[in-house]
Amino acid sequence: MNRRLRLFAVLGALLLLTGTALRLSAFGGNDPEPLYLVVSHHPHDLDALAAVTLPYLDEGRLKVVRLRKEFGELTPALQSLLRRVRPSELKSYRPEISTRSLKRRADVEEVLKKISKTTYQDYLTFMASFEDRDAAGLDRKENSGNERAVKWLQEEFEKLSYQTSLHCYKARRYAEECNVVAMRPGRELPNEWVVVVGHLDDVGHHQAGADDNASGAVALLEMARVLNEQPTARTLVFLAANGEETGLVGSKAYVKSLSESGDLAKVKYSINMDMIGYNEDGVIDIETNNEFEPEAQWYSTQVKTYTRLTPNITMPAWGSDHVPFLNQKIPTILTIEHWDTKTPCYHQSCDKLNTVAWDYAMEIVKLNVAVSLLKAGLI
Repeated sequence: MNRRLRLFAVLGALLLLTGTALRLSAFGGNDPEPLYLVVSHHPHDLDALAAVTLPYLDEGRLKVVRLRKEFGELTPALQSLLRRVRPSELKSYRPEISTRSLKRRADVEEVLKKISKTTYQDYLTFMASFEDRDAAGLDRKENSGNERAVKWLQEEFEKLSYQTSLHCYKARRYAEECNVVAMRPGRELPNEWVVVVGHLDDVGHHQAGADDNASGAVALLEMARVLNEQPTARTLVFLAANGEETGLVGSKAYVKSLSESGDLAKVKYSINMDMIGYNEDGVIDIETNNEFEPEAQWYSTQVKTYTRLTPNITMPAWGSDHVPFLNQKIPTILTIEHWDTKTPCYHQSCDKLNTVAWDYAMEIVKLNVAVSLLKAGLI
């Protein structure tokens, strides 16, 4: 560990004790050498980057490097794994939250009582049984695991009486690549939307991808089930996004389609659930970009209000379906398992049901039901 990383580790330990925001600018924001955020933590990508980079810091979801050569000398594939950042953008901390700010709403609590771990387990067990949910499977064979997952999610949302459609955006050999979109119009503000996202695809291991991201995709179903009879002022939209593992393809296509139709301005808030099923320390990462740091702090207050988890704020955003919404300046939060102790089966064939921490996942479902109600407005 180099001197800078040791200093970061020491300050990180102080951070846990004090709750004070840790800012990379404390290490010297005028450093002339460019810094790059690594935006893929897939093992193969990290191996490829190791040959051309030098570590600068490694703290949870913040993996920052310097380059051994000029950026323009890297292959396009390697360039796509890096995003230039300023030191002041990089933050990871556990916020101080006053107990006086923890005000549980009785009407929210009543809805949370409807959440069922058994139902969630049934959903997740079924979805994890599909073979090879990767989007590339649509090119390999008919009736692929990805195609069947899309059809099943569509049917389940329809059973819950949501206005459900497929948003197809890419031709494949055997079936189109599609997102699943389920909508329930708001009673008072139907043209203001709260969008909840979870990607349905995985990296293609046989009957795997339980945590990444069947855990988040079926959380959409459980949230939709709990909220289907609860009227809200704003419209609720559930987006089961495809192609996340191949570059956020589905969520980018969805946001683009909203922009082209004029509906993007309707999206007032977005929540992303990715990898919510593995736990070692009861911590949840709350990720966004710096401009929405106050929103991350508000979200963290809801973590302490409605769950038994500990929030950790991390910025900037990368690597999941919250990014296309943030790029359009829409307030968006990623809820994801604590990256310091993420599943050891990340993007591996062992990402199966026996690794899922059910109670932890239910706390995150509870959190996002509460936030959805608060942002959409209970009636």
